[in-house]
Amino acid sequence: MNKRYRVYTTKDSFFLTQLEKEILNFSRDYIVHHWKIPAMISGEVLEKCGYFETMPNQLTAVGYFSEENCKQMSEGEKKKNLEIYVENMYLTPAACIHFYPEIKKEKMKNELITTNARVYRHENGKFGRYRLWDFNVREFVAVGSKEYVMDFLKDFQQKSLKLAEQYNIKSSIITANDHFYPSKKNIIKEKMQKANNLKYELISDDQVALASFNFHGFHFSKTFDFDEEESIVTGCVGFGLDRWLERVRKL
Repeated sequence: MNKRYRVYTTKDSFFLTQLEKEILNFSRDYIVHHWKIPAMISGEVLEKCGYFETMPNQLTAVGYFSEENCKQMSEGEKKKNLEIYVENMYLTPAACIHFYPEIKKEKMKNELITTNARVYRHENGKFGRYRLWDFNVREFVAVGSKEYVMDFLKDFQQKSLKLAEQYNIKSSIITANDHFYPSKKNIIKEKMQKANNLKYELISDDQVALASFNFHGFHFSKTFDFDEEESIVTGCVGFGLDRWLERVRKL
């Protein structure tokens, strides 16, 4: 397996299809919207979400060759003096961040949005068996009252534990924090996030994070102006499908 991405065999694809059916079944008693997202996202959205301050090491900028370089390569010349132009576009580092700019016009409350998506995190190139640059996730975002979002997060935690047990994976739910870029400000954010129980993870017995459960509060609803006078918050749950696949392979 390439340490940066995965090619899915028939057996892999069958497992992922079955796994996603199980995960999607978690939401059978909710109002759910199924969205598709693009591979790229604008720097403006990432800026509003705070990505450049908190996790710039995750980002992969999108670039393209100059016209002169294209001419050289098409004529079989050696690649030299390559010029790569980078616009304010990036490969999507988290599926849910595409949702927030769209929620205001959809006028949602006490509803879920979900997607299956490829996401891309460079993370200083520290790739390995459970950490890829290009990987597959199933993401859910809850939009609604604090009670609704908190109940959703607790419900999915319990269902995730049962699913792991079904696949013979010993697991537990633990408090966690995002791995922000280690600046003084971000280290404080990590400590506050953990102290306030804003993030939990489903961890296997060999310390692999298979899913995360995140309470955002008003962070996104205020930023993207759909908080409706502080009556709407958000939370998300993400399942790292490649990690489930690799973990079950290990059994």
